[in-house]
Amino acid sequence: MIFDFLKRKPKPRPTCGGHERHWDKSAPSVINSKRPVEFETMFYHYNRTLPSGTEKLEFSIREEDGKWVLSGPDNLRTETDETLLARVQEVIDRNRLTGYNGHSEITYGVPPEYQPYWMKVKYDSGEQLYFSLQFNPGVRWGAALRRLFCAEYDAHGIEDLLPPSEMRNIVRFDMEFNEWPLHYTYGVIRMQGDVEGERPVHYMKAVWDREKDKTVTDEIIKVPEGFYEHITAMVRKAQLWDYVNGKIDFPSFDFKGAVVGKTEDSEGTYVEKKRLPVLHFCAQSEQGRQFNLFVYGDDVTDELRELVAPFREYVESVFAATEEKTSLSKRRRG
Repeated sequence: MIFDFLKRKPKPRPTCGGHERHWDKSAPSVINSKRPVEFETMFYHYNRTLPSGTEKLEFSIREEDGKWVLSGPDNLRTETDETLLARVQEVIDRNRLTGYNGHSEITYGVPPEYQPYWMKVKYDSGEQLYFSLQFNPGVRWGAALRRLFCAEYDAHGIEDLLPPSEMRNIVRFDMEFNEWPLHYTYGVIRMQGDVEGERPVHYMKAVWDREKDKTVTDEIIKVPEGFYEHITAMVRKAQLWDYVNGKIDFPSFDFKGAVVGKTEDSEGTYVEKKRLPVLHFCAQSEQGRQFNLFVYGDDVTDELRELVAPFREYVESVFAATEEKTSLSKRRRG
């Protein structure tokens, strides 16, 4: 009958906190092509250089009038080429995103940054990738894409995704590694005769052998000309500020002065993790803003090791090239 629809039960309105999940089983979990021809995505991202702490990001890559164009937030546009799409595919492969193809989910009533992020990719074969998932601003592939696109914009003279200019010039850089049994420390140190309140002019390298309970290396040099300028360029290239977790709760020094990684066990008791790898760096800008990362154990990923390796190599080369060195321990004995 014409009024049958009046007898139907209305679809219930979604309630705050209600969760829906769908899966299009016709969407393939394996995509054979490795050549995207169109790409779109939206996600939220933790950004500690912003007062809000998070940012909404939308990017697309498509061909327009025979040219490849990367578009981003606030109408950021630049010409690019197919190599950028190839690097996007590397992120997709590395994070196994094709396994999410056809999946979608949403939780109603959550803050915007916890609402679904999504990705759409079209391939030269006609295959397509699409998902829309509930997550949080810390999604790893989103951070990787932001770094990729930030570098692409930066290469074309567009600095909008970089931190404010006053945050970029690094005036202090410290690193620590606990790779059992050795603990490495690199960083600024104040010496007798340094002017209080002025920028530190000395840099230290210390290596402590925890098994032998002794100092292996103890060297102090004057910061050479161009040192922080080089560090600034490296931080910008690596986008080091994008990896920071802001943790500065690590100063649990043992009696020898070496940092000991700590974590809580099931009973809430702090347990020393001396044998686990520890990675810490701290970069400080001219305005005094610090960017801290402190991780240990499984959180010291291969990606972080590869990221920080060039910094270690550079600082080691500076010490190797500096003939005039001071040993703090020798000075104390003297």
